[in-house]
Amino acid sequence: MSITERKLKNGRIVYDNAFMYKNMRYKKGGFRTKKEAYSWEALIRSEIDKHGLYRKPSNKTFIEVWEDYYELNKQKYAPATLNAYAVAVNRIKNHPIADMKIIDIDYSIVQGYFNVLSRNHKMGVCRADKKIFAIVFKHALRNGYIKNNPIQYIEIITKEKPQEQNKKQVISIDEFNLICQYFLDKKTFLGESIYIALNIGYYTGARISEALALDKSNINFDDHTITFKNRLEATEGKEAMTLSKMKTNSSYATLPLAKPLEDILKEWFKKNPYDVICCDIEGQYLYYRNLYSHFRRMNAELDLNFHYHMLRHTYASNLINHGVNINMAKNLLRHATISTTLDIYTHSNNEDIRQALNCVFNSINENTPKLHNLTVN
Repeated sequence: MSITERKLKNGRIVYDNAFMYKNMRYKKGGFRTKKEAYSWEALIRSEIDKHGLYRKPSNKTFIEVWEDYYELNKQKYAPATLNAYAVAVNRIKNHPIADMKIIDIDYSIVQGYFNVLSRNHKMGVCRADKKIFAIVFKHALRNGYIKNNPIQYIEIITKEKPQEQNKKQVISIDEFNLICQYFLDKKTFLGESIYIALNIGYYTGARISEALALDKSNINFDDHTITFKNRLEATEGKEAMTLSKMKTNSSYATLPLAKPLEDILKEWFKKNPYDVICCDIEGQYLYYRNLYSHFRRMNAELDLNFHYHMLRHTYASNLINHGVNINMAKNLLRHATISTTLDIYTHSNNEDIRQALNCVFNSINENTPKLHNLTVN
C-alpha cells in the first residue's frame, strides 16, 4: 500500500503517499484525504506515461521566467529589438501579473490584462506586450513550467478604426516616384542620399538598417551584384552608429543588382566621394531615426502615410504579382522560411487576385463548352 495514515500533534489525520513507478520513487505527504493522495499519484503516472517524465510545478513568477529567457537569448537580438522589449517589459512590470506564479496565470487573467491595455493604448503597444507574453509562455512550456499556452487564444480589440489597425503596407510606383521627387527637389546632398536609400529599399527590399549600412565595396558593377552583410544600429547613447550582425543567418546574401538601381548607383558614386553609400555631407552614416523625422514632414506635405518598411512589402508583392517563383522570392527577400514570405510580405488586394484568376482560367478554358442561346416562351 503506497498510502499511509499519519496523526499530527494537534490530532488531525493526514495521508502520505510514497510509491515506485518505472524505477523512480515519488513521495509527498500531508494530504487531507486518501482521495487527494490517490489523485496525486494518478497525475504523476499519467504525466510519465504521456511525457516520459514528471516535473514539479514551478514557483517562478512571470517576470522571473522572462528574465531566465532574456539571459539565455539576449545575445541573439539586435540593440533596437532589445530596447523595444525593454519598453514592453517595463510596462508589464507595473501590472500585478508580473509577480504572479506562471502556473497560476490562465487565459482569463491574460485576456483581462489585454482588455485593460487595449482601452488605453493603440494596437502597436498591445502587440508589443503580446510578443513578450508569447515569449514567456513558450519558454515556460518548453521547460515544463506550464502545460498549456494561453496566449494563442488572446484577442486584442482596440478603439482604433479598422483602417488604422491595418495600415496600407505597399505603395504604387506613382507614390514611390512622388516620394523620390520630393527629396530630389531639396537639391541637397542629404536629400539625394535619402533618395538613394529609398531606391535601395524599393529595388532590393532591404530593411532600413541594412540599406544604411551599405558601402561601395558591397556593390559589384562587373558581376551586377549587391551584398548584404551588416546592418546599422545606434549605440547606447543613440548618437554614434555601429555596424552589427544581421537579423538572421539568411539575411547575409549576395544578390543580383536590378538594372534601374545599378544605373542610379553609378551616377551617385560619381557625386558621392565617400565609401558609405547613404551618408550625410561629411560622409557619416545616416541615423535612421533622423530619417523618420524627414518622412513625417514629407507625409504631412504630400498627404501620405509612408514608412520605409513599406518598400520591403512592396518589393515582395511586386515579385509575387509578376510571377516570380515563391522560392526565388524567399531567397531574394532573404527570409528564413517561405511562410514569412507568404504570410507577412505579400499584400495582394482583391483586384490583383481577380485578375490573376482571370488570367489563369481565360487561357486554359478557351475550349470549355458554352451554354446554347435559349429562347424561353
